[in-house]
Amino acid sequence: MTQKNLIIIGASALAREVCYYANDALPNIRVRGFLDSRKDILDNYAGYPPIIASPDEYMPTENDVFVCALGEPDMREKYVKLIESRGGNFISVVHPNAFIAHGVNIGIGTIISPGAIITNDTRIGNHVYIGIGTNINHDCIIDDFASVSPGCTIAGWCKIGRNCFLGVSCTLIPHITLGGAESSQSVYVAAGGVVTQSYHSTRIMGVPAKPK
Repeated sequence: MTQKNLIIIGASALAREVCYYANDALPNIRVRGFLDSRKDILDNYAGYPPIIASPDEYMPTENDVFVCALGEPDMREKYVKLIESRGGNFISVVHPNAFIAHGVNIGIGTIISPGAIITNDTRIGNHVYIGIGTNINHDCIIDDFASVSPGCTIAGWCKIGRNCFLGVSCTLIPHITLGGAESSQSVYVAAGGVVTQSYHSTRIMGVPAKPK
């Protein structure tokens, strides 16, 4: 069988992390390099594969598989759709040090970082980012392209809608719904926010988190 080559979209901090998550999570797949328009972004870093091309220019080959390591949900969606339109296939990177409980369903193109805990019967959508040390409890739904930054705690029965963004160390009490099915219905929660009620489409911050 021909070896697959993983290509990471983006080459900034999250992409550098994902490069080494992939080495642990996908031992039979070689990380070939990054797609980024900033050709000098890795100049001060050693030990990484090269920037291959801009994502706007790259045409997938037969042995390529992709993951998009852009932290902003709308940018992640943009470039995922671009590469998919050219026939590119995506895979998930789930670090072996993440705890994934019974009944958890994980979509394609999703990144789950080391130390994340996802408990029973939770559904993680496509192209979701779950940061280091995040706790997602039972019966939650994290919809496509959402970003859950490091250190977040999401209690049971919560729903995080498409393209929502949770900053570092956010907390959600049980039964919270953020956003909706469309990317225009997303919610941005600033770092450290404690969410005690549901919101449809806004930016919130503080303890308790409120629109600002």
